[in-house]
Amino acid sequence: MLTVFMLHGQTTPEQLTDKFFELYSKSPKMAINDAFSFGACSSKTKEQKDTLINQTEQFQDLYGWYISHEKLVEETEGESLKILTYLVKYDCQPIRLILVLYKAKDDWSISNIYIDNDFGSD
Repeated sequence: MLTVFMLHGQTTPEQLTDKFFELYSKSPKMAINDAFSFGACSSKTKEQKDTLINQTEQFQDLYGWYISHEKLVEETEGESLKILTYLVKYDCQPIRLILVLYKAKDDWSISNIYIDNDFGSD
């Protein structure tokens, strides 16, 4: 059975992040690919997308299995930009994942993703 997730075109930031993490729990690569697969700006993110995919593909070997995630911080900049910081829990070590959400017109999309796998060593 093939399940297709589309992260673009979500009505609320909560719907968007719920879908992202639902897909991330199955395959971080698919979640990142889907997040950056839509819109006029998708080609500008190819290098970043490839870097994020390479980084997340190593997480299972380095940190064990994905367990869950929890929201740490939610910043709102006006009505069209949200910056959400999550603790993503793996067996051996957490990572910090930051999602930048942008609403150009009617729907929210993920405009950027940052991963900090040295979380807690600050």
